[in-house]
Amino acid sequence: MVIKIKSLKGLSKQQEQIHRGLFQIGNLLGSFYLDALMILSSDCMLTTKVNLLAHLAREIDGGFKDVFAPKDLKAKKEATMTGEKNGNYAAILVALGFDQPEIAEEWLSISKNFHQLAHRHEVWLNPKDFNEMNVLWVRYEKILSILTGSAYAFRDRIKHITSLQKPSREILGALENLLRDKQNEVQFFRNLSSAKWLRPLYDKGIFQINQDNAFIQENGKLIVKDWLPLQYLVNISKIAGRHEQILIVKIIEQLKEDILSDKLLLDDYSLLMLLEVIKNLKDYHFDEGHTKILDKYNLESKDQQRYIYSSVLTEGLLSKYIKEGNKNALHTLLLFCFGFYVIEESTLFLEELGVDVNRRIVPKVESIAYYSFENKLKDITRIDGEDLLAGLSEVISSLSKEKPYDLDSIPSIEKSEQTEMHVHDWSAALVNFFRDIAEQLQHRERDVLISKLFASNTQILQRVGIHLVRLNYKESGTLFWEWIRKEKLSALFNIHEIFLLLNQYSGEMSIEEIIEVATWIENIFYDPAIFNTDDLNNYKFFRIRQHLEAMKPSNEKALEYVKNLKDKYAALSPGEFPHPEFDGYSSSGFPNDPIDGLEDFSDKTFEQQIQFLVENLPSGYFDMKARSLGILLNNNIISDPKKYTSEIDRFKDLPVYFQSFFISANTAIATNGNYEDWPIISSQLISTLSLDSWRSTGDKSDQLQTLTDSAEFFLQLSNKPEYRDISGEEIDKILKFLIKICNWDYFKSTDHVNSNDYRNHYINSMQGRAFDALVNWGKIWGEKYSTEENKIHPRLKQYIESNIDRTTEMDKDFSLGLGYHFSYLLLVDSEWFQHNKDRVLPIHNKLHMSYTMGAMFFSFMGVSKRNVDFIRVNGLNKYAAEDYAKHSWETQTVVRFALSEYYWNRDIIDDKDSLLGKILENGSPKQYLKIIDLCVEMQHFTKEDGIKLWEMLLEKSIAKKGEYEDVLRILPNLVRITKFTEKTIDLAEVSLPYLSNDSATYRLIHSLVNVEIGAQPKSAELILKIWKKTKLPVYVSKELASLVESLFSMGNTEIAFEICDYAGENGDMSLKGIYDKYKLIGLKTGG
Repeated sequence: MVIKIKSLKGLSKQQEQIHRGLFQIGNLLGSFYLDALMILSSDCMLTTKVNLLAHLAREIDGGFKDVFAPKDLKAKKEATMTGEKNGNYAAILVALGFDQPEIAEEWLSISKNFHQLAHRHEVWLNPKDFNEMNVLWVRYEKILSILTGSAYAFRDRIKHITSLQKPSREILGALENLLRDKQNEVQFFRNLSSAKWLRPLYDKGIFQINQDNAFIQENGKLIVKDWLPLQYLVNISKIAGRHEQILIVKIIEQLKEDILSDKLLLDDYSLLMLLEVIKNLKDYHFDEGHTKILDKYNLESKDQQRYIYSSVLTEGLLSKYIKEGNKNALHTLLLFCFGFYVIEESTLFLEELGVDVNRRIVPKVESIAYYSFENKLKDITRIDGEDLLAGLSEVISSLSKEKPYDLDSIPSIEKSEQTEMHVHDWSAALVNFFRDIAEQLQHRERDVLISKLFASNTQILQRVGIHLVRLNYKESGTLFWEWIRKEKLSALFNIHEIFLLLNQYSGEMSIEEIIEVATWIENIFYDPAIFNTDDLNNYKFFRIRQHLEAMKPSNEKALEYVKNLKDKYAALSPGEFPHPEFDGYSSSGFPNDPIDGLEDFSDKTFEQQIQFLVENLPSGYFDMKARSLGILLNNNIISDPKKYTSEIDRFKDLPVYFQSFFISANTAIATNGNYEDWPIISSQLISTLSLDSWRSTGDKSDQLQTLTDSAEFFLQLSNKPEYRDISGEEIDKILKFLIKICNWDYFKSTDHVNSNDYRNHYINSMQGRAFDALVNWGKIWGEKYSTEENKIHPRLKQYIESNIDRTTEMDKDFSLGLGYHFSYLLLVDSEWFQHNKDRVLPIHNKLHMSYTMGAMFFSFMGVSKRNVDFIRVNGLNKYAAEDYAKHSWETQTVVRFALSEYYWNRDIIDDKDSLLGKILENGSPKQYLKIIDLCVEMQHFTKEDGIKLWEMLLEKSIAKKGEYEDVLRILPNLVRITKFTEKTIDLAEVSLPYLSNDSATYRLIHSLVNVEIGAQPKSAELILKIWKKTKLPVYVSKELASLVESLFSMGNTEIAFEICDYAGENGDMSLKGIYDKYKLIGLKTGG
């Protein structure tokens, strides 16, 4: 072997990997190897190079064994061996680190020659023959490649090292270099599990954070990223002995000191590992310092990162401290978990109003984590009940000062259906936890707590106090009476807990107590600054009534006394409150007040139901009560349609608001089955809604909704074959009605619709629904009754001709309908359509040309050759290509038209006047991207078609670049038509500079692994280039592993090894088995 080397650039790939690997073990080993390569160079004129090379080989070999075959392990291995093989073989077996006798034998057969070759023989002889050493060196480099020449080799080395119970001096010396490689570091600290390594690693400085294992923020603070030594501490913290635990604590305390002194900040992974270590340590606990560390992290983190540690706190540490009965640690932990931050955010609303500062409350632990406390309440109370409640009281008081409404709006202290909507609110979770702990206190401790709660100035805490009194009234009731004698009742105090207490125990109260509490209620305190003077008395009297409603005395005198008070205040402030026990009540059924009479609604006749609905008309747009009644009517009609068709003449008496519910119910019936009474409904709708007098009843928006539902009714009927067998006369009635409502200017919108909203506007407008129904019924008539003279129903044709010369925004729905049904009109009467094409598509009327043409290209529009030919023959290709270059809805259909034209005639790709030709010549990036997407979706094209398009798009996009780079990035998707061959791989490689770390590149690599055998080497080369260019995380799929196996089996070992090497160096070890297999084969075959 003769090589030329003047720098590292002269090394082969294998030599570069060996050199890098040896340097990872020790600088000197790498230098020995590099010097050996220089001696091997053809430029080296030394005549004793065999001796020198053998000396260097011995140094490399010995150094490697010193690190990976410590003396004690070597001795143990040697003691198990028999036969002639000496300690050198034992050292090889240990250093190899895995069971591969063939590799060990080869290594031994090489290394045993180094001693003889290194030393001189008789001085009168010539220097030793270089050829023998040259052959030996080639074999030795293969061994070195297996030992150090890849990420897989170092995985074996790291696995070997971490299996040792304690490190040797040589291993410790090599670690500094070994751990500079990130993958080595990950493997080492994740796999190391012996506590006996701790002291040596500590003394080595592994646990000192410096600029080598962190990077600097602008202010000079060290930011620790993925600090892997903490993973080792997690591994051993459960099993470490007393001395090791003391040392771990020392490491953690130093970390804590550095963080709190603002020298460094941990990232999320490192923080999580730190908490895991604290959780595992026996005699070290979560303390105030750790809460400050979390505070610093939280306040510098994004919201989504803030809660990564929640489960460690609320499950791991919580369970540990409960099991240990550790009050101090448990107390600190829980107060942190229920703590919060106040984040000030500046918001500029309007320049003249200046900057507003918003104070946002952010919990320290995500609220969902609180559920883990529920089954530990008894233990928590037993260990830290009283002191914990005192601490939580302060938290709640602080929260109340910041966001009083968040707490005061909690409907009830006890669990109720009203609190279900607050189940995910962290503030409610805090109050619930406080309540649950408090309920478990013994009598003496509970009374002390109640007294403190009543003495606080925090309403929610006082409500908890009332709640506790109610649950224990016989033992603690006097505390309530003491409280009301000291504390005035505030008008803003939430009524719920007071109401429940009075409702439950007023029957046990004496007349004196009834009078006392009633007087307390009558003297309710209010703040004039909050309440408007005009409404003050009314609100005050109503609030007194609400409280009095709770009282149910059993004493006759007390009963009369309370009744008189209720009557008095009812006269002063009349009105009803269906749920007096709540200040606000929500229901998932009827959101408003209950409606009397609903229980027998179904039993009423249609006439009686109409009367009931008239009495409950909506009071406003957001009146949910009326909507609920409409849904009730709808459901009743669906349940018993005959009842309503038998009284169909009553429909005209139904309020317009409810007519839409009536119609939609009948639409549902007709859609879901064969509705034999549909003609009765149809006739009634036409007769009632056609009357001009109908427009004088009800609100315009209600009328529009009713007409829209009517159009939908006729549209759905036209879509079902079972309703189409009717006479021409009946069809004419339907068409006449639909035309009438289409022509009602009163209901037409004058607002402009942007092009990206054409579709949504049309399908949701009354005119759009009616136009669709009109055309559908025209088609039904045409199938049975059309003639050569009347290909289109005369009424429909007359309607189109009388409206075709549209001018204003009010005509937009007609234009949209005309464009949407362009295919039908062109099909059924092409002669009329061609004659009137300039009126149908008024190219000089920009507004209605846009509406009509835009509707022609709705994304759900079908494509026919007739449509494509019409657009081409009438010179509309240029308009379509240019005007719909960017509109997402229409662009897709325009491109679909163009590709359909290409499918029918492959030659048009070179015709610059064709739609595809015009798009290719001056198309927008949006159009090019749609060509790629639709080619793949349509699956109509051959490999040759796809390649032709690929080449043209590539040529155009490269010429334009800039905003066309996205096209170049996505172009390789066309491989899903063409499949990857050597030709298409070359095309895909042109896109390489534009690829990025995204899902499209992932898909491209996935396609590249499925190629014909002949193209596999080029495919693998491109995969490697893509990985290197995009830095895409390596993922070795089964298909990629099969590709690599195939490359090896076909003799393409160089690229196969490169793929393996890159995957391993970037953390994916999935190819190790294949890599090792073919390394061994190469060793055996000399390949």
